[in-house]
Amino acid sequence: MKRLIDAGMEQLASMLFRMGELAQKTVSLSIMNYIEGTHGHTQVNTLSDTLSSMADPIEDTAFEIIARFQPVASDLRIVKSYMKICYDFRRYGRYALDISQIYERLGGMGECDLVFRKII
Repeated sequence: MKRLIDAGMEQLASMLFRMGELAQKTVSLSIMNYIEGTHGHTQVNTLSDTLSSMADPIEDTAFEIIARFQPVASDLRIVKSYMKICYDFRRYGRYALDISQIYERLGGMGECDLVFRKII
């Protein structure tokens, strides 16, 4: 027999899965832009903002599940884990944005090599 809390937990897991896919895409895009020397800061910024905006409904849903269903310890640990994962995905978006900003400031790996050669 399915419990009332299960529908909310499935919804939360689905939202996290979509957020995880976007986090992976954002970090991959940022790293590939850096390696290939292409300018993708605007797109990475948009994806990072999307990740941040996705986190709020996930956190709201988690708190709603806690408030409405008063989960037992095992379910509460899962909800807590989902909230931590959500926060980590948001951080991945910020890290990807940092990578793209570093590329924009430094001009990529080729420019860094020239600067280091002058110092040495």
